Amino acid sequence: MVVEVRPGEGGDDAEMFASELADVVLSICRRNSVWVHRRATGRTLVLELESHVPEVQMLTGTHRIQRIPSNSQRRHTSTATIVALDLEPEPDVVIDESEIRIETKRGSGPGGQHRNVTDSAVEVLHRPTGIVVQIDSGRSQHQNKDRAIGVLTERLTRLERQQAKRERNAGRLMQVANAERPSKDWTWNTQRGEVLCHSTGMRYDLARFKQGRF
Repeated sequence: MVVEVRPGEGGDDAEMFASELADVVLSICRRNSVWVHRRATGRTLVLELESHVPEVQMLTGTHRIQRIPSNSQRRHTSTATIVALDLEPEPDVVIDESEIRIETKRGSGPGGQHRNVTDSAVEVLHRPTGIVVQIDSGRSQHQNKDRAIGVLTERLTRLERQQAKRERNAGRLMQVANAERPSKDWTWNTQRGEVLCHSTGMRYDLARFKQGRF
């Protein structure tokens, strides 16, 4: 499970708020004995959890807080977002022989007389995607076939990564439309000392919420 915590509107206080949200996630994981790897990617805090934690999943959405920052005298509204995604597996492309068409052709260009008079060039068509790979740089048909299959595997792996990226982006949008101040799934009220979940109407004690107890 991967948790992404991003500051929204609110400048430095939003970044501080995002850090507090990340601490809530870490507290939940410690209580559940779940190992976490924490890293930063730009302004985003990324928490990689070794397993799925339902309480963390509950926290997804836009969080909003109103408070007086330590460097100001005025009440300030800040936002931060939490997104929970499945771990991204490394694509493992296995080419099905029934889905490809292999044709041999006469080699062309520099490479010697043997290459130009034998059917050493290989063209591989992947029917499901329409990808065509042609290799004629090797001296033998077997060598060119192996290279063509290798290039096709690389291209299919790239396609799978792109598709996985689109699906993850769609998952983010489902959990967080935006991080603007009017958008909120959770509201932290420091005056009342409570946190409101807008989807359920439940109110939680702020101090306990910060400890991941809700």
